[in-house]
Amino acid sequence: MKIVKSNFKEIYAEILGEEIVRIVHKYYKGQQINLPMKLYSNEYV
Repeated sequence: MKIVKSNFKEIYAEILGEEIVRIVHKYYKGQQINLPMKLYSNEYV
């Protein structure tokens, strides 16, 4: 069975892309992941 972008929940595929969604799912499926509120460092901004 070929997996295509439309098989993923829409938001994940749009934001991350198919390849990254597969990698994240492989290593973190079933886990709760907390991400920082700010994406960029103060030096970058």
